[in-house]
Amino acid sequence: MNILILGPESRNEHVIEFFESKGYNLSLTTEPISLEFLDENNIDFLISYGYAPVLKPPVTTVYRNRIINIHPAHLPEGRGIYTNFWSFFEGRVKGVSVHFINEGIDTGDIIARREVSFSDSETLKTTHIKLDRAVEQLFFEVWDSIAEGTYEALDQTELSDKQHYRNRIDSEALMDLLPQRWDTPVRYVEEMGAEFHLSAEFWRDYEQKVSSES
Repeated sequence: MNILILGPESRNEHVIEFFESKGYNLSLTTEPISLEFLDENNIDFLISYGYAPVLKPPVTTVYRNRIINIHPAHLPEGRGIYTNFWSFFEGRVKGVSVHFINEGIDTGDIIARREVSFSDSETLKTTHIKLDRAVEQLFFEVWDSIAEGTYEALDQTELSDKQHYRNRIDSEALMDLLPQRWDTPVRYVEEMGAEFHLSAEFWRDYEQKVSSES
């Protein structure tokens, strides 16, 4: 079997070891790919883990249900980047997911997902590391069902119709408010998020009240 891993080698160290133990033919890239490249190399499956470029048709169309994303968030919440930060800041479910990639960003059918718990004493860095190990383990557990086509995927639109995507600009803007950046305790991020949303709710109600009285 020919597997193309999408993402940096440092991020995919354990994934590479897993596939090598199965005797698969592996290749790896962080660059944008084309359908011609995939055809020339007879790629069977694409595994995305820490891959920056957004995949689009015809790649996503031709390789439907053969492009898998290893994602350190509990989908459909936690789409985009800085997923552990947003889960604490917005008080959302913490966890990991393995899902197919379609034309959207982290919107493809979910193959498997799992909640992960943390203590209040942890930091953004330690939770990030734990989520990476957890999502890798989940992927290893479900790989055979993917390769054999015996999985039962979940349609994300049936789980939620809300938009949970967070982009780099918004994420970096809030991260810049944390003097310790990734060493920030998650307890502080939760408190910061609660105050932020309480303030936003107050001003939203205030504006509605003023508007109704004018």
